[in-house]
Amino acid sequence: MVALFLIPVLCLCIVDMHQIAPAHAGYGGCLRCHKTWGVAQMHDTQFREDSGCFPLCEQCWKELGTPDKRLPYYFELMESWYKLAKESQDRYPDEPVRTIKDCRAVIQAVMDGK
Repeated sequence: MVALFLIPVLCLCIVDMHQIAPAHAGYGGCLRCHKTWGVAQMHDTQFREDSGCFPLCEQCWKELGTPDKRLPYYFELMESWYKLAKESQDRYPDEPVRTIKDCRAVIQAVMDGK
């Protein structure tokens, strides 16, 4: 039996875990705080007119404050892009080159504060 004075603490833990744990199957999330996009608002970094990426939620993007502090999360995302490009290189030979061009554009967008 749970003591009544523990119920608010247990409820708080459940709420916090809901925000961090994958609440929606198939959703990505912030690479810093790990909140899913079903819970957090993504910060969309446009790196081309028709393309954007979102490794950080809006709150984490603001808290980090500078491009230098944000870049590691973008590098983590870009590394996953490159791994996928290499895996599909047999079917799409130009994919690694296109991915490298996208990565350069992402770095420039982050340094520009987008």
